[in-house]
This record gives sequence, C-alpha cells and structure tokens, in this order.
Amino acid sequence: AACGVSHLDLRHQQNPCRPAEMEAEAWRGAPSCLLLEPSFLYLFNTCEVWLGPNTDSKYLVDSLVVNPDGAAKAWRAALERCSEFDVKKDRCQVKEILECFAAQFLREPGQVVERCRVDVGNSLPWLHTVRSADMQQFAVAVNQLWASLYVTPTVEAADTKSNTLLPVPYPITVPGDRFGEQYYWDSYWAMQGLLASGKTEICSQSIFNLLHLLKIHGSVPNGTRKYYTSRSQPPLLSEMIRSLLSDSCVMETRHLQLLASAAPILEQEFVHWTTGLKSVTVEDGSGRSFTLSRYYADVNEQDVGPRPEAYKQDVELVTWATGEGGLPKPHPLYREIRTAAESGWDFSSRWVRPHNVGKLLRRCGHEQTHEWRSSQEPTRVIPADLNAFIYRLASNLSKFFSILSEEEKSKRYETIAKERLDAITQVLWNEQLGCWCDLWMGDERDDKQQIGPFNAHHNTRAYASNWIPMWCGCSTSAAQTSKAIESLDQSGLLQVGGVATSLVESGEQWDFPNAWPPLQHMLIEGLSQTNSKGRELGSR
Repeated sequence: AACGVSHLDLRHQQNPCRPAEMEAEAWRGAPSCLLLEPSFLYLFNTCEVWLGPNTDSKYLVDSLVVNPDGAAKAWRAALERCSEFDVKKDRCQVKEILECFAAQFLREPGQVVERCRVDVGNSLPWLHTVRSADMQQFAVAVNQLWASLYVTPTVEAADTKSNTLLPVPYPITVPGDRFGEQYYWDSYWAMQGLLASGKTEICSQSIFNLLHLLKIHGSVPNGTRKYYTSRSQPPLLSEMIRSLLSDSCVMETRHLQLLASAAPILEQEFVHWTTGLKSVTVEDGSGRSFTLSRYYADVNEQDVGPRPEAYKQDVELVTWATGEGGLPKPHPLYREIRTAAESGWDFSSRWVRPHNVGKLLRRCGHEQTHEWRSSQEPTRVIPADLNAFIYRLASNLSKFFSILSEEEKSKRYETIAKERLDAITQVLWNEQLGCWCDLWMGDERDDKQQIGPFNAHHNTRAYASNWIPMWCGCSTSAAQTSKAIESLDQSGLLQVGGVATSLVESGEQWDFPNAWPPLQHMLIEGLSQTNSKGRELGSR
C-alpha cells in the first residue's frame, strides 16, 4: 500500500473539513473555556447539574457553550447569585440557577463533533484469506465502523472558547460512545486497523495531529482535550510512524519528507520523558548509577486538583481520604490519580505497594473501593514497560536519522538506546522470576534513589506489563528470551479468554479478570519475534 503523506506538511496544516481560519489558533495556555473554570466545575458537579443521563463529569466538560462571550458574562452574574446561598444547605436554590444557565448556554457533547466523510467500502484486500464466512462478515462490519469514528469539529464548535477540544490540523479518529476525542496510545492500535483497511491517508492525518500537539505542547497530551494537557500517555508516536513506513514496500520521497518533519519533533518527546521529574537516577550501592523514567503528571503543586473529566469521583475520593469538603484544595492524591491516567493503567493494584496489596485483599476483597484507589502511588514506581517504550523511541530515532543521513544524531541515539537497555537489564530484569519487573522507590520525594540490590524492590506479582519489554526488543540474549517465555507460560496470566492483566482481583479495570486488547497485541507480537516456543505460545 502506498503511504499517503505526500501532501501533508506541518508547515501547511489545513483541514479540508474545517474553515481555514480555525487552523491559525493553537491552544497553549491556561483554560480558555468556561467549562474548565474551577467555580464552574465545583458548582455543576456538586449540584449534579448537566452531567448527562449517567451523572458523568465528562459530559459537562465535553459540552458545547453557545455564545461563549455572552456565557462568560452570564456566568459571572449567576456566580454572584449562587454566592448568596450555602451550596450544601441551599442546594435546590443553587441548582435552579445552574439549570437556568445550562438551558440557555449549554448544548450536549454530541454537537461538538460530526462525522467526516470516509469511504469504507466492502473491499478488504486480505478478506479472501479468511476461511470462516462469519469472520468475513465480522471484518466487513468492523471496517464499516470507521464511518462513525472519523470525525471533525462542527461549525458551532469553530470558536475554541465554546468547547474543550484542542485544535488539530486534520479530522480525528475517536473510540466512540462518550469519547469524542483522539487518544494518544489508542491511536497506535487504531492505526493498525486503518492500515489493515487500506486507509493510509487517515493514518497519516492521525500522525500529523499528534506531531502538531507535540510541537505545540512539548509532549503529546493524553487526548485532544484542553483538560488532558497536564499528562501524556505511553510514548508510541515513533512506533506509529514506523508502522506507516513499514506499510510501504519502498522508501519513497514522501517517506523522507515525513521523517524530516517528524524526527526533530520526536526529539522533543524524548526530552520530555527523560528529563525533569520524569527522570529518576538509581544507585546500586556500589556507586554505579542508572537513569530511568517514570510517569509523573505535569502540573504545579499549587494547581494539582481533580481531573475535570472525572471531577466528581476524584473529589469524592480525596474527600473520603482527607475528611475535608468544600471547594477542592490541592492534594498529592490528585497527582497520583492523574499519573495513573498517564500510564494508561487507570487504575490497577500495580500502583499499590506490594505489601499493601495483600492487606487490601483481606480487608476489601475484590470490591472497588476508595481504599484501593487512595493507596495507589504510581509516581513512586519505575515501570518496566515505560522504560521499554523509551528504549524503543531512542532506537527508532536512531533509525530515522540514519535514513535521513544524519549519522551523528543516529549514532547518538544508538548510544542512548544501548544505555537505556543496559539500565533496563541491570535494574528491572529479575533473573529469578525470568521477567522484567517494576521497581518501587522509597518514600523520599527526590529524583535520586540509592537502592540495592534492585530485585529486593521489585514488584514480584505477575502483571502483563512484565513482558511488554519483549515486544520492544529488550531481550539481550537467547537465554533471557527463553526464560521470559517460560515465565509468562507459568505466570498464571494465560486464561481461556486471553492474557489477564494481573492476578489481583481488586475491582479496578486494569486487574483480574480483565484482558485488554493492547496488552494482547503486544504480547502476541512480542512472542512472534522470538523462538519456536514463543511463537507456539503466542498462537494459543
């Protein structure tokens, strides 16, 4: 399949489905939308007004504001009226004021985006290789879904003050249902489906949307919403570009143009994940140090509050943990919540200190409770999978710069990749267990930790993430590969319906008995690149 990127260029970003003047604005600073103002979030969530049929905070912040300037003025007047009442005691009066405002100025989230024309057809070039007629019908039905998942902002949403979407140059692919925005790491798997469906042009657009956001914000936000800019997601953009290039048999001029635009911007992503509070140095006790990375939501201490899209549940959790009500104050637990969301694993027993997991299982069982959620500390974890993704990012940068004949940069990233791989092997590989393990840091809130021996601080419970480094090419020997395959086979994670996320039944979605498609894909693909035993295990 040809790579449809010849006319796409970050210097000329025009979306055929949107007015050209919309492309001039790139949202950069503090919230420019009424929906994200603290007083607005607090009152509407507390009084449960305009939260949709399922009392969902995301419904509120994904809505459309009619006449944004007029709404801002009217909100100041409404806020003045609300201040005359006690929100808890006089809830009915406050609720009436909010309902009047909502009726005049708010419209449902469905009015923010609309479907963008895409030719789905019924022709899938590989369909004849599928023997089952039922599976052929299923494949055609899945292909038809692109017609409802490829969207663009409506004309009513052209004013970026009217909604929380981040401006991007092209239409976006969305998960569907209540999710009307493009998500970062989801896009990698959406791209696999798009490529299989022959829709390389949409793949190219998705990549350029993410590159645009990376260039503007210094990282790729969790999703294309203003409230997602304080956190990213697992860094797979370089892998998306690699997939798009691999879809073509020959390296052509348009591929070089894509790499020439993308490579310098991808360097920003590498810096984002390897510096500042995301970077951690650990020492082994003998003086040797290793630099690795962690998830850490990028928000100032004085601003760390509930996630707008999950405002109600976050406030309820922190109120339960602290006993403090009223307008939410900054609290470290909000950062942990945001950081768990950045990992993609929101939420999981993986982020609970191992010695506390057993206690919580005995005390709470498998019921999802505030106790489970408030015990999670992802900022204190050096994740095996994240560091494998960063190793892969460095390796891809080395390859990209080599293709561009920038040998000095290529060698630099080759060296960086080797250093990261060495750190992963020395710090995160557990020889006894035969897999890569997350490393728990101490309670000291600094970015330099003296830990040794490392395996004493490993999370030794079985999580599917322990084998993701195999997909990233982190095995350094045939013996290590064989050991990892054997340990996965014996882990207890392999179930009739797929690979379980963990063996801990906490009630959280990234735990047993759930099995997530991205994990299945990475593990199966990783196994397929190993030996005969690995390929056999992956085909089960």
